[in-house]
Amino acid sequence: MQVTQANSFDGNGEALVIVNQIAAVVDEILPGEPPFGDREIHVTLDDRKRAVPHVRWEKQDHAADVYRITLKGKADAWYQVIYEGFCRTLPLAPGNLRGVRKESHQWQELAFQLSHELTHVKLGPARSNLPLEVLATSVSLETLHRLESVWKKQPPRMSQGTYRAKRSFREFHNALVDHANETLPRGDDFGPSLPAGADKETLLKHWRRHVDALPLWDLRSRAWQMLAADWLLDEWRAAQRQREELIGLAVHTFPSAWDDRTYRDDLPLVSDVVPLWWPQWMR
Repeated sequence: MQVTQANSFDGNGEALVIVNQIAAVVDEILPGEPPFGDREIHVTLDDRKRAVPHVRWEKQDHAADVYRITLKGKADAWYQVIYEGFCRTLPLAPGNLRGVRKESHQWQELAFQLSHELTHVKLGPARSNLPLEVLATSVSLETLHRLESVWKKQPPRMSQGTYRAKRSFREFHNALVDHANETLPRGDDFGPSLPAGADKETLLKHWRRHVDALPLWDLRSRAWQMLAADWLLDEWRAAQRQREELIGLAVHTFPSAWDDRTYRDDLPLVSDVVPLWWPQWMR
């Protein structure tokens, strides 16, 4: 995948190099051509308060030559990052992460958002649902892990200095998971409480039926997606699961994304394409 435009970043040339490093890592994790073709990619920052990162999939995108990706952020903050080597604000933060200073994780949050949306390109951006969101989040977490090694050896270059991560990617990963744990309710409003010490998979299975009733973008659903993605990543690594089979997975709904290219997030995957190694609570 090749990002050819990085719009609304101050210092666009510097940003373009960085976002293509992130795209290269996603290509390594999910090798193969996206189901709707290998197109140019345009990434744009949106600084509106209610902006949501997404792959744009309007009628004009169905047979276009470009994938349009929107990320949430502020160009003036990226001016500080690119030209000064640090950031005073964290406009891309997914909430107030406990124990994470605002200036610490600007690059990691960009990588997390962009790799999530690039995964939707690989899966097929015409569809989403809860399992697909978990997959995209899991790839984002794996991207953080791999970028830590890449950027330690060859950090992004900027006009006035070299990038140095103030905190590790693992710390950011842990902060995201901790934030998700704090966001999910534990009381009667989210079902009966489980005994203390229940393992992660038991908790995820227990919460799934409650999460199914929520919109994908609900904060509690997002929290469950993060915890499920963290579990799934451990499973991938332990069993060395093949990721090539995931390319184009999202087009396989009824109706399929080939028959109806309109964006839908209310359709399950057809059963015969669901990977056999997925646990029942993930299907």
